[in-house]
Amino acid sequence: MKLDNNLPKSIPLHSQSKKIDDKKFIPTPYKKIAESMEQQFAEHMLEEMKKSLDSGENSTASTYYKNLLNKEQAKGLVHNSQLGIQDMILNDIYPKRLRNEITYNHQVKKLVPQKNSISMGPKQPIKMATQREIHDE
Repeated sequence: MKLDNNLPKSIPLHSQSKKIDDKKFIPTPYKKIAESMEQQFAEHMLEEMKKSLDSGENSTASTYYKNLLNKEQAKGLVHNSQLGIQDMILNDIYPKRLRNEITYNHQVKKLVPQKNSISMGPKQPIKMATQREIHDE
């Protein structure tokens, strides 16, 4: 059996091929949920880390300031995507197999309320009972 040696010299591997940014096909509410969950985790982690450092001062003002500082540090961690937890959460709540244009458009359409789809109540007027009708029953 003779092998064909006329194959191209460089075959693009999967890792070398152009990667598609599938995050653009994730609806915004899912992204916000994942971001807030990662921020809550980061806040909790920073709070627990700082508990291990005994500063000695536990006044209301210092506790309030420490909480504000933890929130801002957590926002910084989340904003810079340094933890990677958001990606794991997104993979669980919105799997990669759903990250395409067709599914995205369907989800966005489903999340935005349509004017005609909102029911404003019954189509027929409601008859109010009179005092006499109530007493007769």
